Amino acid sequence: MTLFAKRIMIVLVLIFASSQIYALQDEYTQKVEEGGIEDLYLEQGMVNGEFWNNMSNQDKFSYLLGYQDGLMATTAHFVSGEAEKTKAMSSFPKGVFNQLIPQIDEFYAEEKNMDIPISYVLTIIRNRQKGTDETKIQNYTEYLRDSQGKDLRKSIEGEQE
Repeated sequence: MTLFAKRIMIVLVLIFASSQIYALQDEYTQKVEEGGIEDLYLEQGMVNGEFWNNMSNQDKFSYLLGYQDGLMATTAHFVSGEAEKTKAMSSFPKGVFNQLIPQIDEFYAEEKNMDIPISYVLTIIRNRQKGTDETKIQNYTEYLRDSQGKDLRKSIEGEQE
């Protein structure tokens, strides 16, 4: 099994484990606890800018296809209630993958974004598409660059801790 295939399997396991990506809403934000699962995910990097930037365009396309397929399968089998299923399915950015790839490339062009896992980048792109205030998105991005011990809700609102 290639390294790429192993990484795809890890991503699918994470998607199945977390099942949903949400918009930047208060009820889905909480403080990242040191040693907690989100802290581990952010610190380990998973599929981040370094990995993304080393993929070919075909690999990027395949990755996004697998990610979306995993989201759809997880939603269909593990999310109950039509409203929750609709919310989960609408979390993936709209558009064809050939439009998403340059947006992800642009995000990872900034060196300080390289360690941010791609699932968070997709959340940022989807929030932009939904018209979320750009200041909140920038605050969220800053939070993702250094989340240790910070309260996400306060970070998004621009409040000092």
